[in-house]
Amino acid sequence: MFEVQEAVANAMLDAGGALVDAGAGAGKAKIYDASGNLLSEHTLSPTAFAAAAGGSLDSNAIVDVNGTATGVASTADVTDSNDVVRFHGDCGLTGSGAFCELSNTTITQNEQVQCTGISVTISNLITP
Repeated sequence: MFEVQEAVANAMLDAGGALVDAGAGAGKAKIYDASGNLLSEHTLSPTAFAAAAGGSLDSNAIVDVNGTATGVASTADVTDSNDVVRFHGDCGLTGSGAFCELSNTTITQNEQVQCTGISVTISNLITP
């Protein structure tokens, strides 16, 4: 386990967020089932994340898309426009505290998928 000062955590998170934006186009959020099948691919805002605060990096708006396959969302990758994975984490329902929150974790091919937010958190902050 490690601990880090909040300002350092925020700088680390902002640097990671900048890597998502570094490609020629907008970054992506890719949602997968437990077997690794791609269920949906979302375009992130041109500036994918708001400035980190409190050791947390939260996404800006994420475009809704139709599912590319049917399954239950398990994990998500955040990539730059060149598909280089910058963040990876679990999926859950909105309000669950998961890395990638969805309005519904059961995804159906050709039906709308709403990714309500992505949050990257460094929780081991040094308290002053």
